[in-house]
Amino acid sequence: MRDGSGLPAPENREFRDAGLNTPRATDQGGATLRRIGVMLDELSLFVSAASGVNDQPAAATDEDRDHRSEVLRIMKSREARGKHFPADWFSNPAWDLLLFLYEARLSGTNVTVGDVGNGTGTRPTTTIRWLEILESEALLDRRRDTIDTRRVYITLNDKGAAAMRAYFNSVPGPR
Repeated sequence: MRDGSGLPAPENREFRDAGLNTPRATDQGGATLRRIGVMLDELSLFVSAASGVNDQPAAATDEDRDHRSEVLRIMKSREARGKHFPADWFSNPAWDLLLFLYEARLSGTNVTVGDVGNGTGTRPTTTIRWLEILESEALLDRRRDTIDTRRVYITLNDKGAAAMRAYFNSVPGPR
């Protein structure tokens, strides 16, 4: 997940791939990297606004917004479950990834592979494998940031959102 600066946490794949996960790089360069990240995010927003490009995820429908509190409740209960039972009892992360991506869509938040992994508590290789499976089922899309083309956003597409919406409409729960 990203810290308050908008940069990925040092343990993320993005840092490792750039060779920035060493203690020296993260300790000495962390403040500078955070400042650079904030500036890049601000620049990206400015350029997008100036060019008329909308780099935000698709807007959630009214029906989707009704599901957000239920999605958050389920995500919190699954996190709490891990504090009381062994994690390997609940080892299939597909549902956690779908919940995370649905909540991101409902809240209008752009997320990267690292954000998904950190948000669901899955290892990078597991996250990537399951995102590929979900993508092969045509439930999500990947899109490059229009300003920083190294950054790839993962979004639950319309088909994935429709499946999640149908699920939440089919189960009883507070609304």
